[in-house]
Amino acid sequence: MVFGTVTEIDVLPEVGMWVLPQWAIGIGGRYSYRKERFDLLSGRSKPYETNIWGLSGFTQIMPIRDLDKAFGIGIHGGPIFQGVWEGLYLDKGAIDPTTAVTAGKGWVHLFMAGVGYRFPIGEKAGLNLLVLWDLTNNRYSPYTSNPIMRVSISF
Repeated sequence: MVFGTVTEIDVLPEVGMWVLPQWAIGIGGRYSYRKERFDLLSGRSKPYETNIWGLSGFTQIMPIRDLDKAFGIGIHGGPIFQGVWEGLYLDKGAIDPTTAVTAGKGWVHLFMAGVGYRFPIGEKAGLNLLVLWDLTNNRYSPYTSNPIMRVSISF
C-alpha cells in the first residue's frame, strides 16, 4: 500500500496445495486500485485513476523444507523458487499515458519468476519473502520496476 503522489492498494488472495512435499501449485485473484498525480511545469496534473482485475496461477518449489533438519545449522525454513502467470484486465491508457486514447481496456499477460525464503511460524504455517522479476517487459505492466517484492503467509 502506498499513499501520496502514487496511491496503490492491492489485494491478491491465493489458494494452493502441496502436490509433493517440495512442490506446490495454486491459483489466485487480484484487485488493484491505482491513482497517480504528476507535477508539471504548469502545476499538478489531473490524477490518473484505474482499477485492475485479474487472475493468476503459480508454482512453487521448496527443495529443502528445513535447513536445520537437513544440515544441522540452527536455521529453520528454506529457500523457495516461484513462477507466476498473471492475466490482468486493465485500462492500458491509465498504465501508459503516452498510449493513444483508443488503447482502451484489455487483457495483459505477465510471467514472473523469482526466489525467496520461507520462515516457519508454526507446525504448518510459514512467512514467505519473495523477490520476483517481471520477465515479459510489457509496456502495460502495472509493475514499474524489477524486482518486485512480495510477502505472504501460507498454511
